[in-house]
Amino acid sequence: MILYAPGVSTGLIDVPGVVDKDLSSMMGSVIGDKELELKAGESATLAVFRQNKSGGYRTYDVNNPLDLKEMLATDALTLLLKIKVDTQRPKP
Repeated sequence: MILYAPGVSTGLIDVPGVVDKDLSSMMGSVIGDKELELKAGESATLAVFRQNKSGGYRTYDVNNPLDLKEMLATDALTLLLKIKVDTQRPKP
């Protein structure tokens, strides 16, 4: 997955203490290989990283608020990569 915005750059950042290496993990793209076009004010979930103790993962629709609420309640850790398009332009 490639994210791009004009005038923006970042590197990899390690966030200690967030991911538990002793738990089962799964991650995946929500949008797959399809191109995503958003208009100003729209947002979308791009990817999910999940951890739990059991190692079994139920499939959820992260665009459904009830499914998302249940996933957040049942997993030990849920990280969502989301994007929102704003109307502000970067400063030169």
